[in-house]
Amino acid sequence: MNLLNNPHAINVGENFHFVGAGVGVPSPSVPSPAGTGVPSPAGIGATQMESEDHETIDLDNADTPRAEGRLFYTTDEDVRLASAWLFHSCDSINGNDKKGEQYWGDVTAAYNATTETHRRRNRNQLKIHWGTVRKIVADFNGCFARATELRSSGESDDQVQEAAMKLYESEHDGKAFKYHHVWNVVKDQPKWCTWMGKLAKERAKAKSGTEKPSVVVNLADRPMGHKRAKDERNGKRKESGGNGAINEKLDKFIEVIEKATTVTREDREKMEKVQDRLADKKLEAAKLAHKAAQEQTKCRMLQSYTELALADTSKLNEEALAERNRALSL
Repeated sequence: MNLLNNPHAINVGENFHFVGAGVGVPSPSVPSPAGTGVPSPAGIGATQMESEDHETIDLDNADTPRAEGRLFYTTDEDVRLASAWLFHSCDSINGNDKKGEQYWGDVTAAYNATTETHRRRNRNQLKIHWGTVRKIVADFNGCFARATELRSSGESDDQVQEAAMKLYESEHDGKAFKYHHVWNVVKDQPKWCTWMGKLAKERAKAKSGTEKPSVVVNLADRPMGHKRAKDERNGKRKESGGNGAINEKLDKFIEVIEKATTVTREDREKMEKVQDRLADKKLEAAKLAHKAAQEQTKCRMLQSYTELALADTSKLNEEALAERNRALSL
């Protein structure tokens, strides 16, 4: 069946693919949202994934195991893809600077290792899908950061996240954010934080047209480099005279940044304490005002009771007198 010449061919979206027979691979454990790692599959990587990229899927062949029609990504598949991306980006010992075919070959191998044969994807399919999902999650991450900055005293984490969701919808034509499962996996990971810092720098540069946008990067959370990780593991890290001077300056610079961050954090904590005290005072004032109002009400009731009890009853008929007595007995 030639889909290219068929006028009634299905229009396939970017979040699903026709999936053909996958290649059998070992089954290493895939990282959970808690951050457990995936062993790098031995013997399956860029070479295998390259063959998958050029694999021709015969839709008329009944022996080809595949899903019927369009194949959407499930929540579990999104999470496993995000976990594979995190692991192969953050593995300092084996190299976090892998590029192109090798990198995505390893990610694809890890993903397909725990995926049913008829649902496996090739490297290009996973790369395109992750690029789409990552952009959406990054947009929501920015909304959450702004909602956190506007967080008021006493506001819960759920309320902040709800505010971020509303902000996202307002900026995306009312479309709801639907990748919470991916965001929960990547949001606290150093690799993701570093990537978000780089993205913020690129967006600021594109917006201002300058080469020096103001971007805050948490240096403490930045993943360790490939060479440095291996040197420290093997105890081989040595510094020459020139490098030692440069490293000393870098250490001082990092120390200044950390001190500035600490001062900012302390100021924020002090401000939060002041806000809490003000909130307590407002609550206490409200309680006192309520108590005063209750006392005034009691005084008015007592005054009315006294006036009714001392009123002249000589001119009251029996019905009015009975009504008066009932009121006094309440």
